[in-house]
Amino acid sequence: MATSASVSLGTTLGFKPEATPGGGTYDAAFSTIAELVSFDGPGLERAVVESTGLLTGTAVTQFRQYLAGVVNLGVLNATVNFVSAAAAGTSGSRTHYDLIRMFYVDSGYTHAHLNAKPTEWLITFPGAAADTWQFFGHLTGLSVSGSVDQALQAQISIQVTEASNTDGISIST
Repeated sequence: MATSASVSLGTTLGFKPEATPGGGTYDAAFSTIAELVSFDGPGLERAVVESTGLLTGTAVTQFRQYLAGVVNLGVLNATVNFVSAAAAGTSGSRTHYDLIRMFYVDSGYTHAHLNAKPTEWLITFPGAAADTWQFFGHLTGLSVSGSVDQALQAQISIQVTEASNTDGISIST
């Protein structure tokens, strides 16, 4: 039997950038982050809470009982080939600048963005169906790395905070 699996080549990660730095309004369209190399997550997790009562061991039940806890929507980690702001005019160069800007309120880089609203993110998977995952999250990490004979890359981390709707991560096909 043939597999229905897909390769990840063609997957994109996008976000809705602020229209103006610190303005609190966001573009209507998603901007694709240039040169996505790899990604991991987000992964859904749920803790269980023991709820065994003192009647355990009687005729009622002899088993521990558990309740489902609150869902943790996880973290998305991604690696991108870093495109600097100095590379103006190249595809996606502004989006890496916008990622850096998410850590600050204004374009003068003087105030930490302590009360930031979560950003809306979109993962689009390749293929004819073009499945998408849409969610809100905070950019929690951005670091650039490089070495001899390797592309300059950035690692980004996004803590997923809520879905675009109440069903968790919005998934569409």
